[in-house]
Amino acid sequence: MFGGTSFQFRYKTTTSGDPGAGNVAGNNATQNASTELRIDDTEYQGNDIQDFLATIDDSSSTVKSHIMIKGKQNSGIFLIFEVTAVSEQTGYFACTVTCTGSSATAPFSDSDDTVVSFTRTGDKGTTGDDGDTGATGATGPTGATGPTGATGSTGPTGATGPTGATGATGPTGPTGPAGGAAGSDTEIQYNDGGTGDGIPIFTYDNTASSEKIELEGTSDQILFRITQLGTGNAFVVEDSSNPDSSALVVKNNGKVGILKNPSSSLTYDVEIGGEPLAERWTSSVSGLVGSPAFRFDGDPDTGMYRVAADTLGFTTGGAQRVEIKDGTRLLQGEVIEVTDGTGLTLATHGGAYCLTTGPTGDVDLDLPDDPEVGDQYVILANTSGTVTIAADGTSKINGAASTPVTITGKGSALTLICTISNSPGTHSWIAIGG
Repeated sequence: MFGGTSFQFRYKTTTSGDPGAGNVAGNNATQNASTELRIDDTEYQGNDIQDFLATIDDSSSTVKSHIMIKGKQNSGIFLIFEVTAVSEQTGYFACTVTCTGSSATAPFSDSDDTVVSFTRTGDKGTTGDDGDTGATGATGPTGATGPTGATGSTGPTGATGPTGATGATGPTGPTGPAGGAAGSDTEIQYNDGGTGDGIPIFTYDNTASSEKIELEGTSDQILFRITQLGTGNAFVVEDSSNPDSSALVVKNNGKVGILKNPSSSLTYDVEIGGEPLAERWTSSVSGLVGSPAFRFDGDPDTGMYRVAADTLGFTTGGAQRVEIKDGTRLLQGEVIEVTDGTGLTLATHGGAYCLTTGPTGDVDLDLPDDPEVGDQYVILANTSGTVTIAADGTSKINGAASTPVTITGKGSALTLICTISNSPGTHSWIAIGG
């Protein structure tokens, strides 16, 4: 007999949530593998048994109580669980359980009538007194020998013993190979397969205050090679034994520094005093019209030279073609495609324009608002229409404040030059051509 307190419930096969009024359910379709039983707050007859369910885990023992679920009509089917914890949920109690016996893996069908019986485990008793110490057991067999320990430190060196007697003299060794010729005067010596020899193309002159090392040769290979495998510089030329900022240095990565301290790093591939080569490129030669300072290999009379202070000359074939003085502006040219009737404001400080439009395109051009004296505009019409240039506000063209100038017909051109500029105020222009 199981005994305990019993209530009638229906068994439900749902595996989660509130099982519903008057129902009990596990959390696994394999009923004897369930680890949680969910028992509703009311039993099948509608009686609220919450107060009772709240006491089934009051025991201080690890197993709080036992629950047996048995068929009401068929008492031969059952599930028995140990309860180790209980938590109250909304509408039901969740019991943490372990199945300790069952008539089958899943003995109940959905909504089977069952009788659920509860037996509470008594509280854990107090710990009894320690028993008497038992007799000492027999000595076990000797264990295996452990590994050898680490070698201790070496002791101090003993006193030196007396010197032994001198041994007999050994036989004389074989005579070595004869040395080679010393080489001509100033030749640097080297070991040629065990024979000394000189290098005619590699010489050293030790004349006082005129010392020098020379390497001269005719070869289809690299005549002189430095391979730096370490972190130091590959090559350094300096004017003292102490590194300073006047040295020529070749780093082990191939970067070259001029006027650099050999111990400093290089930022650029070729560096002069801390700046890239391009920023220090200067010429002390002005050049001539037939031999410009900056010229081309194979074309020595074409290039750029310094005509005078603040004046550059450009020459081709030994003749000056362009001269730029201080204050001179070169016109920036552009081809502008405009549609009929398009208005266009000329760029500030001069320019050259080739205007192209449709078959009959007319173009309106506006003068700039803030010109400078000397600003020039060259305007070429590549249109069969009319190009109109109007003075704005108080500006005047050829002395007239309100009369525009025009260019008519493809290929016609006009030059405008600013002669007076008062900003803001009157600007005066001269128009040539049209």
